[in-house]
Amino acid sequence: MHTGDKSMLEAVFMQTQIDLGQHNGEIYMRFDTDLNSSTKSKAKTDPPNQPTFYTDQSGFTVEKRVKIPQIRYEGNTYPVNTMTYIEDETRKVRFSILVDRSHGFASMENGRLETLIERRTAYDDSRGVM
Repeated sequence: MHTGDKSMLEAVFMQTQIDLGQHNGEIYMRFDTDLNSSTKSKAKTDPPNQPTFYTDQSGFTVEKRVKIPQIRYEGNTYPVNTMTYIEDETRKVRFSILVDRSHGFASMENGRLETLIERRTAYDDSRGVM
């Protein structure tokens, strides 16, 4: 960061409150950016570039996560305890999200981060009931 570079200090504070009442459903929060956050896939059977993002590991280390196209959304969702981010290595730009409680995040499209923030069902569908 250069001294006096104000663009590096931009931030948005968001607070959500969801009340589904007696209704069932799932509410996702999605962040779409213009960042090129894809990585070349190592598997020859996969499409050439896959969405990539990074998650913390208990707040100590960061793990690179590359979308695995053969598995569904649930399999491409990873735990985030304090922070997650996507980055455009060419432009040297990063979009970070800091959380105050654990969430599951996924990046199913290039330049996108999304999380399930509320899930309520009347019956057990074997995908985790809240």
